Amino acid sequence: MVLNIIIAILLGLGIAVGVWQYSLLNGKIITVGTVTDLPMSRGSKGGATYGIVASFQDDRHLPHTYTSGWKSSNPGCKVGDTINLYYDRENPDNCGLSSFNARYGFAFGCIWIGLLIVVTRVVWMVAMNQFDRIYHP
Repeated sequence: MVLNIIIAILLGLGIAVGVWQYSLLNGKIITVGTVTDLPMSRGSKGGATYGIVASFQDDRHLPHTYTSGWKSSNPGCKVGDTINLYYDRENPDNCGLSSFNARYGFAFGCIWIGLLIVVTRVVWMVAMNQFDRIYHP
């Protein structure tokens, strides 16, 4: 019973976050930006964490800047790399990362773990059924 609740929460959360991220990107323009800076700061344990600052042009060729609202010990890119960004045509400063991991990574992980538990339960139930038929005829 508890496992069913965990499965339902994982699958429901994954689907809800995936739909939310899809609606966030719906109607936005996807473009390519260039990483211009990786501002460093110190994390809560004293280690270096990095944000991402990237420049991009909108469809009218006006320059804009994306600044990440989060920091990571490994930002996954370096200065000069190109990254996919999304922006709102009406307000290009309303922008963000549009990579799969940034948008759907959490949702994909929740759904994957939920399905993995489902498959494990099914395999376990089939194996126990076979065991009972062989050893308890």
